[in-house]
Amino acid sequence: MELRLLHEWMAYTSETLSTTVDFWKIRAPLLALQNRFVFEALLALAALHGSRKEAKAWSGLHGREVAVSSNSVATNEQGSEATTPNEWKKWKAFGGESLPTGSASVLNATPEARRGMLEVSRKYFSRALEGQQKAVASISSQTIQSSYLCSMLVNYYSLFTLSDGDDDGSGVPVGLMNWIRVSRGVRHIINQMTQLSAGSLQAESMHAEPDLSDTDELFHPVHMEPFKYLLSNVEGDEVAEEDRTAYEHTLSYVGLIYKGIVQNLDSPLATGRRCNAMPASVPMRFLDLVEANQPRAMAIMAHVFASMQLVQESYPWFKGIAEHQIPLICRSLPRQWTEFVQWPLQIIQGGGENGSGHVVHAENDGV
Repeated sequence: MELRLLHEWMAYTSETLSTTVDFWKIRAPLLALQNRFVFEALLALAALHGSRKEAKAWSGLHGREVAVSSNSVATNEQGSEATTPNEWKKWKAFGGESLPTGSASVLNATPEARRGMLEVSRKYFSRALEGQQKAVASISSQTIQSSYLCSMLVNYYSLFTLSDGDDDGSGVPVGLMNWIRVSRGVRHIINQMTQLSAGSLQAESMHAEPDLSDTDELFHPVHMEPFKYLLSNVEGDEVAEEDRTAYEHTLSYVGLIYKGIVQNLDSPLATGRRCNAMPASVPMRFLDLVEANQPRAMAIMAHVFASMQLVQESYPWFKGIAEHQIPLICRSLPRQWTEFVQWPLQIIQGGGENGSGHVVHAENDGV
């Protein structure tokens, strides 16, 4: 199973995460093989991907992968793609007798197999998280690289599983809070890498668009214009001066995500990278406000998830996140904040400009 999941990672999963494809495809597996908890984090994400993606198998007739149904894999009958007379003639010319389909070892060919892969994913993630927490508790120059890589993988997993059920009845979006806490861990490790002068791996994993180190661009005030209404006073709830910079910088970051999507400035992988890095990039004070369940911070997070919804068809990891998280956030907000989350609600209901552009209440729709 682990070899099959490693193949899943190298052939498929590594190409779906970020613009740093070569790092995840080539460098990350080699590093993961040196540390069991990192390897388990990698396998957890590969299994999660396997539980969600379209089932495909190699077809000797087509000379490539084709989509398969559960019946075609189970009975070795024709796959879902039609076979043309010319394809059949070519196959016969090379000595083929029966109609070939894909390998019966497809990881996710049936609903039962998908559920099984999800369970495998959760088991690996649980072990990876335990190992990562132990490593972070005793970081040294020998363990910093593996801790960083594992934290990155755990961060991806925590974000991508926000589409799963996490409502414990407390009124607090549990999954969101877990993602924020994991992101704090990433920030801690990055700070430790700087102190230990061990940032080479971080540099390797960041070597692609967009540039997440240019804080002048990330936090430029012009980017927050579409969502500037989220800084408004709400029935006496004003932005405290000590929190203003945190809110403004975060809104600029979120506005830049939105701008990259609606103006087609960022590829889907670049958008995925911006979103995943968001909690580790914005001011730490904003994370404090989210964890304190402050309405303004939660409303901003609803806009983050709505932006993810806009790109989910081309970045499938985001599918289901907005539909799950935005209602949870809205239920946690006081009544007076309802109008400030109308745009996220419209997005998950298919509203706006075909669900992809008009921000309600924005002072300036130009980005």
